[in-house]
Amino acid sequence: MNAVRTTFTIRPSLLERLRIFTRETDRPMSAVVEEGITTILERHEQERRNKMYRGLFELVGMCDVPITDASSNIDEVLYGEDGTWRGDHD
Repeated sequence: MNAVRTTFTIRPSLLERLRIFTRETDRPMSAVVEEGITTILERHEQERRNKMYRGLFELVGMCDVPITDASSNIDEVLYGEDGTWRGDHD
């Protein structure tokens, strides 16, 4: 396992609780801290994914006419028949 040494600051009371926990469970402090951080990050990442999917699901049904083959008519889909991409029509 690759590991990186780091330093962070926590309240003395929390550190004492952590020390007691690691002694009682016979686990290294770094493993307990890593497990806690991993749990928090996984929860946060799941919430971000859920938020993204909720946003995507809100888009369902917004298009009146489904586009089944955009590759053959992408210019029309994006710009319309008289789109500015075709040049000036003055």
